[in-house]
Amino acid sequence: MNIRRIVEALKKAVDYGKRLFFQLAVELYALCIVLRDPRVPRRVKLIILIPIAYFVSPIDIIMDPIPVLGQLDDLIVFRYSYKLLVRLIPADILSECRKRAHDILILREQHIHRAWLILVLISVLMALFGMVFLIKKMRRGRFRTS
Repeated sequence: MNIRRIVEALKKAVDYGKRLFFQLAVELYALCIVLRDPRVPRRVKLIILIPIAYFVSPIDIIMDPIPVLGQLDDLIVFRYSYKLLVRLIPADILSECRKRAHDILILREQHIHRAWLILVLISVLMALFGMVFLIKKMRRGRFRTS
């Protein structure tokens, strides 16, 4: 078992995940920009209400409490609604909005990394304080496990 190969494979998987997540963020942000664009017909903007109404509605094809399958129908509705939106939006407007979304998200990427760092630091501090609290309780004999 070569550890270097495993580490390289994990790095590639993380990089792929980051790229995929960034592409998804660009697409969703581009759709938000498209929906605010006055050149896009109103009927196209109303189509976005279909998946939102389906997600909010208590009536589902497959109930959400069922693990994996409950979310699968939501993903299918989202996928086909997205494909329909992309087909109905004029190509020049969509490409312009994708470029704007990409540029905006690239500029915000540094801020996102800082936010993640702050979130991780807060989580670590909370975990440390929690451990100190539990250790003090256990030393005093006031902490019962049963």
